[in-house]
Amino acid sequence: MCSKEFIQQNKLEGRLTAAELVDRLLFESPRDIDSVDFGLSDPIKEARLVYDLNRDSRTNVIGTYAGLELKKCGHTIFVMSDTRRLLYFVKFVDKSYSALRGRHVTQIAVWRRAGTPSGLAKHVFWEYLFPIHCTIMTDSMQTAQGRYFWGDRVQEALQSGHLVYRVNVLKRERSPIRSFDEFEAWRRTVYGAEDKHEQERVIITDNPLPP
Repeated sequence: MCSKEFIQQNKLEGRLTAAELVDRLLFESPRDIDSVDFGLSDPIKEARLVYDLNRDSRTNVIGTYAGLELKKCGHTIFVMSDTRRLLYFVKFVDKSYSALRGRHVTQIAVWRRAGTPSGLAKHVFWEYLFPIHCTIMTDSMQTAQGRYFWGDRVQEALQSGHLVYRVNVLKRERSPIRSFDEFEAWRRTVYGAEDKHEQERVIITDNPLPP
């Protein structure tokens, strides 16, 4: 796993493109990290990423939101403005764990420009990411905004009749979360800045997990 110091040093030395920063930065559950911008505060890196995404033969329009086109390229979903500025992207992986049944999706990087239409990340989560396997797992590093995002999704899942589980991927332990109060109580015990916090995950699914 890449440290923040490694990422920052490579950014300063110009050795990583914006796309490579996204690929290397975030992997699996609720360890606390500072806010990150994947190098996209640099207009040159942003322009390079936009250029690469648009010229990729896999890129296609998958829908619209608030009058903007949603595009997908491989495991990246992104939105651009009319002036071709990047407004939003989410990078995800499609994988399996021995602790779980079947495959699932994990968001490993989410970036949103200030002023992007509200509700876009929620829309992409429920309309495009969750339906892939009807199972989605938290990633291993989260900013404060990421924690709030997942809290909202858990609450929506419980209200809509989806199943929510807490899972320790190292111990292969899992148990259901039946209320938002239960989720909040669990969350207070597992978020932190130590390696052990990367073992704890939340899963939203329509597929019941064995005890």
